[in-house]
Amino acid sequence: MKTIKKIGPYEIIREIGRGGMGVVYLAKHPTLGIDVALKAMFPDPSRPKDDPVMIKAQERFKKEAEICAKLNDPHIVTIYDCGVDDDTGIFFIAMKYLDGGSLKDLIKQKGQFTLEETLEIIQPIAKALEYVHELGIIHRDLKPGNIIFLRDNPVITDFGIAKNVKDTINTITDETGRLVGSIPYMSPERIDEKPFDHRADIYALGVLSYEMLTGTNPFAANTHTGAMKKVTTYQPPLISNEVPNIPREFANLLNNLINKESNRRPENLRELIEFDLLKIQITQIREQFEKERQRENTDRKRRERDEKARTRNQENTNVEWVIKEREIDAKRLYEIERKKQLAEESVQKESKKKGTFTLVIVIVVVLIFALSIFVFGTNKDNSETALEKLLDGYSLISESGENPNKSLALDAFYVFDDAQRKATETLLDEPSNNLAKVILIWLFNKSCG
Repeated sequence: MKTIKKIGPYEIIREIGRGGMGVVYLAKHPTLGIDVALKAMFPDPSRPKDDPVMIKAQERFKKEAEICAKLNDPHIVTIYDCGVDDDTGIFFIAMKYLDGGSLKDLIKQKGQFTLEETLEIIQPIAKALEYVHELGIIHRDLKPGNIIFLRDNPVITDFGIAKNVKDTINTITDETGRLVGSIPYMSPERIDEKPFDHRADIYALGVLSYEMLTGTNPFAANTHTGAMKKVTTYQPPLISNEVPNIPREFANLLNNLINKESNRRPENLRELIEFDLLKIQITQIREQFEKERQRENTDRKRRERDEKARTRNQENTNVEWVIKEREIDAKRLYEIERKKQLAEESVQKESKKKGTFTLVIVIVVVLIFALSIFVFGTNKDNSETALEKLLDGYSLISESGENPNKSLALDAFYVFDDAQRKATETLLDEPSNNLAKVILIWLFNKSCG
């Protein structure tokens, strides 16, 4: 194929891409002097010019230009011109040149996108699609390769197979039998060639979003048949189960966008357009803060309960200690009182004993005195001597009564014995004297215990 240098009034600079319906060139606008993207559809030399297939293909090509010319949105490619080259019969559409590369290239380069990055691209595309749908147009071929960047702004291109919602074309092939669209982004009803509406584009945008977040298209396969089967039977996992930190609100929304039943998808893209990630994040932060606050309150209450329990236990321990100390003090006091009582009882017993002993001594003295009179009455001198001895013995007995001492008692006994011996020197023959002595000794022994 020879090199093309000019198509219509446009000078060709270089080829920048190829598609199902033609080739895209970088060209120079003849009057404005600006770079344009020139989409060219070459006639099939094997078919006559009046071939119905070629006529329909040319009509579809013109239709793309007409549709794009009606659209005025910063995220939809701008059409400058369209026509046919008289010399070659090439149909062309001159569009604004977008120099930022395609989303397809960016996905290959970047892999996965964060939710923030995904929304920065998807939400402007959703606004543009919503605008297109309001005009009754269905794009039918929304995919990463048809989203081109102008600097950082994503732009929808290639409305070549777009149709009006009133059209009844439901096939996925064109009049030449070629596949129309990209299977991994087609909705299940399109694969089954059932009637479809703008919700087919909503489905495609959902698949595109899923691919950006995960890095892979969930319906991609090695063959067209395999991809078709996955589109109609496979339900991808909830995105929040595949990618961390995805809010449940967005996960549910995306799950609805790629629902296999078209009547269960959102009627429009308003919810996606208005999805406010910052608001969701603030809500999540507030919820997290509230959870943390509740957890702190729970922990604080638990600590307070534990502290009260410890205080109670300490108080109980203190009370038990005080009770124990008091019990010990009470025992000590009881022992002291008991010892005191025993001491008093001992003193009382000693007093009683002393009193009894003194009484016995007194009785003994009286009896001894009486006996001495009886014994010593016949001899005055002996009686006087005996009386003096008795008085000495009484004195010793009195002393021994105040402070019972066996040695003193013996001294008293020796005095009495001496007195009695002197008395019996003159009254040795009288039996009463011996009897008196026996009685005196018996009384002495009793008194001395």
